Amino acid sequence: MLIIMLLTERLTTSLNAVKACLMPMLAVFCVAAPYAAALAQDVPPAVPVSAVKTQSLPLPEPVYASPAGEQNYLKKVLKPVKPKGKGFHVLELFTTQACPFSPKADAMMEKYSALPHVIALSCHVDYFDVKQGSLSQPLCSSWQARYEASLKRASKYTPQMVINGRFDAAGYLPDKIAKAFKSAHEYPVEPLSVNFLALVGDEPPSYQVDLPERKEGRYHLWRIAYDQPHYLTVKEGTNAGKEMVYYNVVSQAEFLGSWDGHSKNMVIESGMPEGIKGFAFLVQDVKSGAIIMAGKNE
Repeated sequence: MLIIMLLTERLTTSLNAVKACLMPMLAVFCVAAPYAAALAQDVPPAVPVSAVKTQSLPLPEPVYASPAGEQNYLKKVLKPVKPKGKGFHVLELFTTQACPFSPKADAMMEKYSALPHVIALSCHVDYFDVKQGSLSQPLCSSWQARYEASLKRASKYTPQMVINGRFDAAGYLPDKIAKAFKSAHEYPVEPLSVNFLALVGDEPPSYQVDLPERKEGRYHLWRIAYDQPHYLTVKEGTNAGKEMVYYNVVSQAEFLGSWDGHSKNMVIESGMPEGIKGFAFLVQDVKSGAIIMAGKNE
């Protein structure tokens, strides 16, 4: 019996030693390995959710070589390629207050949301977030999961920027973001006519959406409500204490129905609830996930 106990104790000690060696290696593989390569670009790497949850050491703070380097960064990412004609780019940022690399992407939304040819939406996922003061929505996690399939990504990650439902990039890597916008240049999102109807008597506020004739297919029409800016201090986690402003945060999503590509006019009842900045109307190809038409009303 004593021999068995001694053997068990030694086996446990050996397993713990192996575990102690492997866990840092896993953390390096998931988190630190790409960091060295990204350091040359002055920014941290993308962080899959699984990596953040298993990392055993605190992640290093992003460092910037000089103010000039920061200006070059802004120049790259804040002037996306303008789409052809009168089209839009639809930018969806999947983010969270818990991710140490999200603040940089979140800050960029102020600029993107002000560009006339960009519909910018910030969607906070709920599978990885803070508990206090959370802006997360289950719908954002579901929406991102669909892109995980259509864009053929191995896993979800934050911050992720998706352009026109066709291309994605880590939301703080300037070269990757620029490349995604450049690729999207050939696939502009067609403007969607959205008009607020004048109130008559006791009729509720409503919008008219005009869908033109286009290639027959299977499309879904969505109305996305996004908020006025949220000014808050992150309460916990890696970003605890940081004062942030979150722009165009998605707070509601309503499925308005399917469309087959034939011309159609829709009247949608909706007021502008308190705290809502505006609505984005998206027409998305069901099979590919590509956003083919979009409009907004603020």
